[in-house]
Amino acid sequence: MDAERFSGWGPSSGGWLMSMAGVTKENPAFEDLSMGNGQVSSALQAVVDWCGPCGDFLNMDTAFLASHAGAADHNAADSPESRFLGARTTHISELSRMACPCTYASADTPPFLIVHGGVDQVMPVSQSGSIVSFMKRHPMPRIGSTLRRTSCVTGILGIMNLGSSTWV
Repeated sequence: MDAERFSGWGPSSGGWLMSMAGVTKENPAFEDLSMGNGQVSSALQAVVDWCGPCGDFLNMDTAFLASHAGAADHNAADSPESRFLGARTTHISELSRMACPCTYASADTPPFLIVHGGVDQVMPVSQSGSIVSFMKRHPMPRIGSTLRRTSCVTGILGIMNLGSSTWV
């Protein structure tokens, strides 16, 4: 593998994972260079996030209540986000903030392509909109976003028919 040409792609939680990997390069809180091959950078040169929860976990239910697109159950004690963080997200707001890629994005952040279906019933589309808006407001490399009026799965299966995306 060529460490200078390394990118990450992931759908849903994998999109979050790749986004976090993209924004936390060389951050000692996320990278232990004594593990694996410490002489080779783990920095990504590009990130593709498909429908990832890359905004604030705490905003997911509010988004679904406003859009009526899905169930507002992401702040529940047994939600995937709460189980992942180890407690109900509303009880650990600082940890929820630390799980948001926007917290770590900087001028060194690699280019992102963000794809999210506009009527996703599992992950609020505003999660992708949040990271796009954040990156537009701050000096970042180019990001791409494609928000279509489809579910995430339909968007993924229809990738060849997406047409042009918006690059900023």
